[in-house]
Amino acid sequence: MSRWSFILFVTVLFAASCGRPYRTEATKSAPQETEKVLLLDHGLTYYFNIVKQKADRLPGGQLQVKLEVENEEDKDVWTDVQVIFRAEDGFEVEKTDWEPVLFHRRTVTSYQKNSLNPKAADYRVLIRNAK
Repeated sequence: MSRWSFILFVTVLFAASCGRPYRTEATKSAPQETEKVLLLDHGLTYYFNIVKQKADRLPGGQLQVKLEVENEEDKDVWTDVQVIFRAEDGFEVEKTDWEPVLFHRRTVTSYQKNSLNPKAADYRVLIRNAK
């Protein structure tokens, strides 16, 4: 094979492998889209139960999120909790800092957080093991 044939072969192979650009699409079935409360660490899913979750609109227009979580573990569990507030279109309008929360053993713990932005229409609560 001559040198020019080899260069032509490599050029054609390179051009064929480029293809068209990849086009991403929104995933509607992702847990972040379908679930309001996300337990981010694997161990939490075994001993945490979401007893109640609710969102109310306050007189000032803010969204108030209320949550009750049962810790079935026989020990106290420290976690970090963050709430993401979303607008009607699904995009984030506000995110709280990670907040340490203690879930006492074999009890139900209440958690509540208010949005500051009255445009908040939806929410996601993220719970992870304490860092």
